[in-house]
Amino acid sequence: MKISAFIICWPGKEKNAQYISKCIFKHVDQLVTIYSTKDNSRVSGLGKWIQVPDDWYYGKKFKKTLELNKCDSMIHIHADAYSDNWVKLVKNFKQSINLFPNLGIWMPKEKIKLFESSNIFHRRFKNTKKINFNSILDIMPKVKINNKIIETNRFIFSCHTDTTIWAITKKVISRLKKIHSQV
Repeated sequence: MKISAFIICWPGKEKNAQYISKCIFKHVDQLVTIYSTKDNSRVSGLGKWIQVPDDWYYGKKFKKTLELNKCDSMIHIHADAYSDNWVKLVKNFKQSINLFPNLGIWMPKEKIKLFESSNIFHRRFKNTKKINFNSILDIMPKVKINNKIIETNRFIFSCHTDTTIWAITKKVISRLKKIHSQV
């Protein structure tokens, strides 16, 4: 399974994006940084760097990633995110795809530096049976995959807009491409 990584970059985050791209370049099949600058200056690093207008916020940048993606799954990394080990993060995503063949959306278990704001809530739930997801998510405390018992209480449910790292797989990419082609 081929994996692409898209780094979303904006003014002031160029050095972070360059560092992240340097760390993961050899561990993904496609690496693209979508960036903008206030003065329209060029920025480069490992992988392909695509400059877009500075008034393109996440929605337009995300649509561009769908257009450019050439792989089965894609990781999205905001350039203000931080991981202690970017390579491990990519490897964990690959492992998750293999363990969970029906996986659609993924977020790393690793500690990431979160944007500090009282308007954001981030919590690790220990007993997901008590949470009403209105049948959107059907999460069991343990699942058996390939004769291995996997504890699902390691999943994080987050309402967060910046410093995010997440990934989507082929079936979600296909659905989103259909939606975005109609918009």
